[in-house]
Amino acid sequence: MKTIVLYNISRGYRNIKVGAHAYVFPINHTSDLVSNKDITRTSEVLAVDNYVFETHNSIYVPIRMDTAKPLANILGEASNAITPFPAFIDTETDHL
Repeated sequence: MKTIVLYNISRGYRNIKVGAHAYVFPINHTSDLVSNKDITRTSEVLAVDNYVFETHNSIYVPIRMDTAKPLANILGEASNAITPFPAFIDTETDHL
């Protein structure tokens, strides 16, 4: 199974096309050879679907860091948005 690597599309990218090496700013690459702070060259791109692409080693998924919210904020918003649905009691049978 290939690793999913997020890359910061807000910082730019180059050359995401089949048969070429893409240049992106990875966020969570696990290789010791990748700093996750600077642009990196990927292995050869095998497939592209919009800005999601697959290389020999990984699947790269873009994320916009300039508009992304921290995960804690997203989780907090989700928990605040969840409200219990109202229960309706059938007054004739006293069942929900």
